Amino acid sequence: MARKKKSHQGGTGDSKPSVPGQESAGESQPPPPVEGLEKLEIGTSDKKDDPVGGSEKQNEDPKARGKKDPTELELVGKRVDLPFEAYATGRPEGRPKGNPPGSQSLVQASVNVFRVEKYLDPKESIHLYKVAVQGKDGKDVEKPARGLVMKIWDHSTVQSRIANPVGIHWMFGGHSQAWSTPKMKNDVEKIEVNLSPGSERDNKFTLVVSRPKLIDLSVLEAYLDRGIDWTNGVTENLNFLDHALRHTPSTNQQLIGKSFYPRPPPDRNPRDILRLGDFLELIKGSFASFRISSIPEQGDKGGLVVNVDIANTAFWQPLKLLHTIARMLPPNLQRPIDQPIPSLTLHKTDGQDVAAPPALTHIRRLLRLKFKVVFPKKKDKDQSNIDHTIESFVFHSGYSDATKLTFEKTVDGKPQDTSVFAHFRDTHNYTIQNRNYPLVQTMKKALFPP
Repeated sequence: MARKKKSHQGGTGDSKPSVPGQESAGESQPPPPVEGLEKLEIGTSDKKDDPVGGSEKQNEDPKARGKKDPTELELVGKRVDLPFEAYATGRPEGRPKGNPPGSQSLVQASVNVFRVEKYLDPKESIHLYKVAVQGKDGKDVEKPARGLVMKIWDHSTVQSRIANPVGIHWMFGGHSQAWSTPKMKNDVEKIEVNLSPGSERDNKFTLVVSRPKLIDLSVLEAYLDRGIDWTNGVTENLNFLDHALRHTPSTNQQLIGKSFYPRPPPDRNPRDILRLGDFLELIKGSFASFRISSIPEQGDKGGLVVNVDIANTAFWQPLKLLHTIARMLPPNLQRPIDQPIPSLTLHKTDGQDVAAPPALTHIRRLLRLKFKVVFPKKKDKDQSNIDHTIESFVFHSGYSDATKLTFEKTVDGKPQDTSVFAHFRDTHNYTIQNRNYPLVQTMKKALFPP
């Protein structure tokens, strides 16, 4: 059964497809805060301070808020089908042997699993490192967003520092783990990175690569040969192999969990896409995962196989956000793409109270959708590559359109009142066409016009 992934791309302005699962690297520059505004939020946000500026926790992964850090075993168990003994103490009794074959011929069946014939040489030195991101206060950023960590890791300053000794190979897990062969020259590397050079914004971080640990590659094979019970060493081996399985495909395909999907056009083959109505599409991908199995011809010893299958998943079509909204509304609320959508605006009731837009219940489905904002000016090109996540839709009930919504903006060192309409026109060379539509609030508390 297909799943609808809200982590795919939508769009604000001239949107382009984005990669699911990645968060912004903290470089977007939203308009300054708008103070003292009464607003109606449609979404999950309950913070009333600083509605337009960035949050103090802008580099925190929104999905990780309020959750306990999973153990390494729990992380591996999400991607690898682990046996019972991985979660229990001691070794349970093995499976009973099957019945002996009768006089009838055995049925041969082809399955979508492939046996691992050869394991890594135990003499190979694979070293596991802890990776942490520190802010300007010298403290670790709590649960940093994956996009931020990836951008820091890929920075030229980091890559040049960890490329010692010559010939070292790295595999980064995307969050807090990295593997190398051979061992890095220094046990601890603290590397300062500025993600916004030449900008007034303080966007400096320190990447700390430390605590190297040698992975004993002989442990997994010893466990599969029934020589030892399950240990943390087996978990470390499977964790490394699982990342190695996904590492190369993730460089040229979209990775969601254990499944891989072709990147947005032009990389996608039209034969792998099936339209599901006006705003959804089904994309055919592939699934791969390690599994532990038994090998009857070798005395029921354990073995390792790779399970491969087709993964069909429903995605949002790569459309502009307003086009998606227009297509997903019921027939009685729909309007042509080039016409305003009255059901998307606030309106007065008979008692002059502000009523919620009729389209409210439908646009809720867009929460947590990812989008990109394409800025016309070349100087804002880097911001056009940032993925944003919709947290809520914000209506300002005291103003009729964006030309009357003002905030204090510093120009030439002096504060002055500027409307949201004028800010986007003068700063980003973008004219807001639908001035009375709700603003899109992101997980980082930035606001954009749809």
